[in-house]
Amino acid sequence: MSPLRQTAIKYGVVCGAIRIVAYLIEAASGMLPMVNLNAFFIDQIIFFGFVLFAIKEFKDYKNGGILHFWQGISIGLIIIFVSSVIFSVFEATYYVVDETVFQSYLKNAIDFFDSQKESKLELIPLEEFNAQRKGIQETTILGLVSGNFVKKLIVGFLVVPLVAVLLRKHKN
Repeated sequence: MSPLRQTAIKYGVVCGAIRIVAYLIEAASGMLPMVNLNAFFIDQIIFFGFVLFAIKEFKDYKNGGILHFWQGISIGLIIIFVSSVIFSVFEATYYVVDETVFQSYLKNAIDFFDSQKESKLELIPLEEFNAQRKGIQETTILGLVSGNFVKKLIVGFLVVPLVAVLLRKHKN
């Protein structure tokens, strides 16, 4: 296995594990990580840190101080994908093993949606509001996990190019 993939997979696995721990801490503290915007920022910080250290390790210790932009992007995307797969497997297992967590999510999501009814009705008709609410009520574990997987990838895609540009450097 190439040093690039080896570094990325190693950091991706650890990043996935740290994201699971962060999720459990958020849930234990009552933060509601699936609904709370702070969880988004925590994911950004975790991704940024792991992508930064992985790219730096690859550049400094495995590539002679040289980092091409494509290498940084490749490392970052592998980390994001591996950690998101690990987290999604955990999340699906967690909801299946303890379905009260999933039911709690649905209740909190509906409550949050209902709390914004007045402001939403200024923008959309009542029929659309009711259709969106029904969509939340009909959410499945697979739908929630796959939606969260895509969101985690998007969060990662925001971080990776920034870090790759910051650390891009050629030997003189």
